[in-house]
Amino acid sequence: MPLFEDTFLVHGRLPIRFIAPAWAKGFKCLEGNCGLCCVTDPPPNMRKMRIDTLENSICGVYVTKSRRCKKYQDRPIGCLKYPFMIGIEPPGLSLSVCLSCPSTNSQDYTVRESVEQMFLNKSVTEYVMSLAHCYNSAASRPEIWRNAVDSWKAIGDAVRECVVNDASFPLRPRIQDVSIKTVAHLLGISEPPMTHPPLREALRTKFSGIYIATRFHSNRLCSVRTIGRKTRITLFDSDFGVVKDTGMEAPTSPIFKKMNAEARNLLRDYVDFLVKRPFTSLAAYTSAFVNGLIVPFNILSEFIGNFEVLDAGATLIAMRDDLIEIDAESFREIISFSDGVLNSTFNNPQVAIEH
Repeated sequence: MPLFEDTFLVHGRLPIRFIAPAWAKGFKCLEGNCGLCCVTDPPPNMRKMRIDTLENSICGVYVTKSRRCKKYQDRPIGCLKYPFMIGIEPPGLSLSVCLSCPSTNSQDYTVRESVEQMFLNKSVTEYVMSLAHCYNSAASRPEIWRNAVDSWKAIGDAVRECVVNDASFPLRPRIQDVSIKTVAHLLGISEPPMTHPPLREALRTKFSGIYIATRFHSNRLCSVRTIGRKTRITLFDSDFGVVKDTGMEAPTSPIFKKMNAEARNLLRDYVDFLVKRPFTSLAAYTSAFVNGLIVPFNILSEFIGNFEVLDAGATLIAMRDDLIEIDAESFREIISFSDGVLNSTFNNPQVAIEH
């Protein structure tokens, strides 16, 4: 299924390019109907409250019974712009959606109205101005931007071909291989050595926490917790009661699983989506010098790392549900697991710059 793209002006003057998979182009967040983002990603500057079954803190101004925010009109920037990811794409902005959000769907295309409303808030305008400052600093040096754009296009073509030829888990080793070879060839340098920790360590340090287990026909909270050699993955109902609690030996490497035809189509959609997301603006200002050449490290880390998260999600969900192969509903949840992690990069671009 092709990607959905739309271009429009916000308040008659700011150009916006919006992109999403066709099955997630709609957005309909109903007050009092969900609020799961308040539980999975509480703002850092808000007080926290504990719910024992979750073993985590959630936003202290979220009312669990009514599923409403007590400070909705004064919510911070991460909440204001969720589920949108924003990047600079002259002469305007590039927007995509975070696919962990269960309000995304194939029908209710209200993005224009939602974005218009979002940009009425001063905090959103200030956030975009900070992005623009970072982008302009990089764009003033043409060699940085050229390397970022050329690398991104070349990687996109190579990765698309890679998943068409072999759509099975684990994905990261193949994606890492073709991405590094592509960038190294483009820049005329030898391939840098790339390592990543065993999956058990990555689960403990990166992926433990709560995510929205979004599927096409359902959604619920799910938590992943790794302590030592054990991992526990728990599904909750809308009242935070435990629906399914699965303990397992923490895997040391990604599980090998084939995908059915529908899941393979979703993977190709998702790769196309990643390539067309506003990564290039991040890549441009997270570049660094290596042997006198400018290398877009954001491409080599965030993009490749996204497939590490996909592998982790596929491993956990396949073990939890005893899957023989990955189907479309399961892969939709794997995407929601991965995209929630990726969203933090767009919420905190300054962190990426510092790294």
